[in-house]
Amino acid sequence: MKKLSFASQPSPGILISALFHKKIENSMMSIPWLRHDENVFWLSRTAYSLELIVLWQLKVRSKGKLIIWFPDYFCNAALEPLRNSTVSLMFYPITTEYGVVASDLEELAALGVPDIVVNVHFFGTPCGNDTLRNFCINHNCLFVEDAAHVLRPSDGIGNEGDCVLYSPHKHLPIRDGAALVVRKNGPSQLGYSDGSLDTLTSIYDDLTKKYAQTFRLDALWIIKRTLQYAGYRKRMDIDYNIDGKKGGTPENLPPRPMSTLSKKILVQLIPQLNDFSDRRAKNVQLWQSVLQNKYLGAGADLKKQPQTAYIAAFTRNAAFEAGVEDLRLENASSMSWPDLPPEVLKDPIRHKVAIKLKNEKLFFPVHQSLKAIAICDQMRDVNYKTIKDWVVRPVKEDEWNRHLLSVNKQNLLHTWEYGSAKSSVIGWKLERLTVEKPDGEVIALVQVLYYKLALLGGLAKISRGPLLLGNYPEDDRNYILTLLAITEYARSVKWRVIQVSPEIPQSENLAYQLRAHKFYKQKGTKIGSGLLDLNLELDTLYSNLNSIWKRTLKKIKKHKIEVRLEPTNELRVNEFLKCYSAMQKDKAFEGINSDLIKVLTTKKSSTFEVNFFVAELTDNKGMAVELGTRVCIKHGNTATDFLLYINDEGKKYWASTALYWHAIKYYKDLGCAWFDIGGLSENTTRGISTYKNGLRSDLYTLIGEWRYYVFPNPFKKKFLYLDK
Repeated sequence: MKKLSFASQPSPGILISALFHKKIENSMMSIPWLRHDENVFWLSRTAYSLELIVLWQLKVRSKGKLIIWFPDYFCNAALEPLRNSTVSLMFYPITTEYGVVASDLEELAALGVPDIVVNVHFFGTPCGNDTLRNFCINHNCLFVEDAAHVLRPSDGIGNEGDCVLYSPHKHLPIRDGAALVVRKNGPSQLGYSDGSLDTLTSIYDDLTKKYAQTFRLDALWIIKRTLQYAGYRKRMDIDYNIDGKKGGTPENLPPRPMSTLSKKILVQLIPQLNDFSDRRAKNVQLWQSVLQNKYLGAGADLKKQPQTAYIAAFTRNAAFEAGVEDLRLENASSMSWPDLPPEVLKDPIRHKVAIKLKNEKLFFPVHQSLKAIAICDQMRDVNYKTIKDWVVRPVKEDEWNRHLLSVNKQNLLHTWEYGSAKSSVIGWKLERLTVEKPDGEVIALVQVLYYKLALLGGLAKISRGPLLLGNYPEDDRNYILTLLAITEYARSVKWRVIQVSPEIPQSENLAYQLRAHKFYKQKGTKIGSGLLDLNLELDTLYSNLNSIWKRTLKKIKKHKIEVRLEPTNELRVNEFLKCYSAMQKDKAFEGINSDLIKVLTTKKSSTFEVNFFVAELTDNKGMAVELGTRVCIKHGNTATDFLLYINDEGKKYWASTALYWHAIKYYKDLGCAWFDIGGLSENTTRGISTYKNGLRSDLYTLIGEWRYYVFPNPFKKKFLYLDK
């Protein structure tokens, strides 16, 4: 597995264009980072922005030494340039929500009132701090917003401090680039300070006028980016920090001015910033999808979502230690942050929250040049290692039905009876399996139809499975692990091709993971339908109907259309199939195989029953006139609308609606939890789609059909093998 870089990569076209681009003025590239009447000073690193602020405040405050406060959850490498200057660094403790306690500030101020106070917007998320800002106003401190983890200003970021620090080089494929934005209307009202901003400008000019030649640095950076673009990755230690290597020194930093090459690239990237934000957000979601939820939580301590994600932040939980070893052994591209300052580490009681955050958090790259398949590949080896001791075994009917009861949302195609009927009609063999952890905990059920080919092995088909049991979380990774366990079982019993339409909701992230694990998407319509929650009161179900349904039900009541439950006998079945076959021929649709329908009607158990509902109307002569028949199937805690035949008279009197509503009420009274409204996919005709949508059910679309090729590996030890 290749390591993923935490730095985004420039495209070859951007690099070539930059080499021949004209000289760039600062004003051309500053617009995304400015609000209203503000000044911006461009440097190569945020560390130099801090240095510039210190030199400025030393002069305007006429002091020989300054006191600067930073949050204790801060990267020590970024402080190295300041440690060699005339400043005293102090660290205030933060809370788990990145706030501060007023009493902590006053206690620290007793040791020395600060000249500069830095507030950090962690990981691109607004971490506004009124307590800290008010402290600065009361004590005449310069209030600095450290937005190095933020791509550009957003709500709650860049509108509070006297100065705002941005680091575009952390987010974009440029060698260097940091913006120091000075706000005239901040807490210190710098716009009204005589000569203060002129002093800053003068110091900036002096600091950057000795423009060092950067040809060697530019060339080296281009070579590295080219190698990375070609696929080369340098091996990184798991604890390599986002903001620099441990023990970073000022000698490792580039020259102070931002390089011309970076400016040329930056100008070309500005129109793409919105696209970059979208891509980063999708990558965060993908990491959440592929990682082990048992070991890592998705940074729930951050109340607001970042406008543009910097990195994917996860929190280790109590079960993490065993899981992190898997990530380390498989070289997953994770990092810790930050390398805490030694002053913080020496006082673990005062700074316990910062140390706890350092120990509990793990970070993953999300930059816009990172491909989705590369993220999914990170967990492939770990996933196979996770299931190596899992067991897949055949089960009998009583055990199958017992486990099926704990499946929250069941489907017709994965019932014991439907599988048996399908097997008898198409002539394929049938296997029912449980997927279990080493401790015997059953995770999922799967029903497989397979056909053996002499010498070549078997072809297997899984329709709307596997089903995760209710006590096992329905998260993305559990679906993937279950499918992988089934493919390993397939290897042991020599099924060479598996065609599977998983019972997995449509998801771009899951599709990426299936492709990463060598499942191939097949053409065809995705299964879709809707579920009505029968646990709701009948009045609630009625009020959820759209206006057309409500008007139609009133008309049905007015015309006294009756619906009755008919016995499922051979005569009724044959009459229905005759009408249904005629309708198939007349309307030229394939529908459901008549033999399968006939076999299904013979199946009946405590968990499975086929029901025929018939609608009729009494005519002027007092004769009962049948309008149509709806066939529904109860299976476990769910009832599914299966088939419908309506004659010409039934179309006039809304028989379909009468049958639908009666079936819903019937199964609710029977104690079913769900009513599946039947097929509703992208190929459903507009009229039927509009009609079914009027029920206001919870619509779902599954991920589609996929194919997996099972090839024997003579060098791999077999597991999940069972004597049959």
